[in-house]
Formats: sequence, structure tokens, C-alpha cells
Amino acid sequence: MVAVRRHVGETGDGFPLSSAQRGIWFAQHLLGDIPLTIAQYVDVRGEFDPEIFADAGAATARFFGNPLNMWGPFDDPTWVANDPYVNAEKLRGTTLYLSSRTGLPGHYDNLESEWIKDEEDLTDVVIKGGLIEAAAADCTRRMATRLDELGIPATIDIHDDGTHNWGYWQDDLHNSWPVLGPAIGVS
Repeated sequence: MVAVRRHVGETGDGFPLSSAQRGIWFAQHLLGDIPLTIAQYVDVRGEFDPEIFADAGAATARFFGNPLNMWGPFDDPTWVANDPYVNAEKLRGTTLYLSSRTGLPGHYDNLESEWIKDEEDLTDVVIKGGLIEAAAADCTRRMATRLDELGIPATIDIHDDGTHNWGYWQDDLHNSWPVLGPAIGVS
């Protein structure tokens, strides 16, 4: 997850944006004299890999989505132009908070958890949510390494366990607040 804040201009007024990918794009590309504040939570993929994007596109299509809605065909240069790993240098001066879990079941991944409805849901969370979060953890580690190579400071919080589950996201939201709150001017 990335919490992003950049002030442009002297007034300190913020222009809030939503949508994680747009948030990263604006942080990396927007120049000008309008004040800008962005606070987002995103999974960071890392360097562009057409094969992985093709697999992700096929998975999206299976659930009736259209992966080409983002930036067109996977070989379109717009994908690379909007890749936060490739464009990490443009995040210099931005407050960054990256967090993920490992994909291994944790304290929210059981039938007693308020986030799990039944055995089918538990199976889904442990298998699908585990794979998603393991991939997110890999991406987070790659992005953290990239930022470190560039000397760009970031708060990195990779936990020992946890799947792609709302309970962990809520915990991470609270854990990120000491970084996120001041970054958006709220304590």
C-alpha cells in the first residue's frame, strides 16, 4: 500500500483524488501550480511483465471484466509509462507507505473471524486470498528494493502472515495512520 502526498504551490490547499492507479500516476506525472494531495492504498506490481499482465488480464476477463480498460493492449507503451516501479524516481519527495501480508493464513483466516462467513468463504480466502497476497508481498518487496536502490525513503511493513482479507487491510490502515495522517495534514 502506498500513501502519497505532494504539495504543489504555496497555499497548502489540497486537491483530493480517488482511484489508486490515478493517484500514483498523478504523483509521478502531474506538474504545475495546483496544490495536490493524494492518499491512496495500492498494490504495487513492480516492474512491467507482459506475461504476468496477460495472465491477470485473462483472470479479469473470466470474471467479466475488461483488462484493456486501463491502458489498452498489454504491449501499449502506456503500461510502462504508468508503471510505478519503472517510474519510481518520480516518487522522490513523496511520503510512501508500503504494506502487505505473506499470503499465509493468519488470525483472521478462521471460521470464528468476523470477516469469514462460512467454510466456502474460508476456503476462498485461504486459497485465492493467499495467492493474491503472496503476489502483492512479492511486488511490495520489489518496490521496496527499488526505492532503496534509488535512495527514496519509504515506510515498509511486510507482515509474517495474512491473506488478502478485509481484516488485515483494516489493521494495515490503522498501522499506516502515523505516516498517512501527517502526510495528508490530519493527525
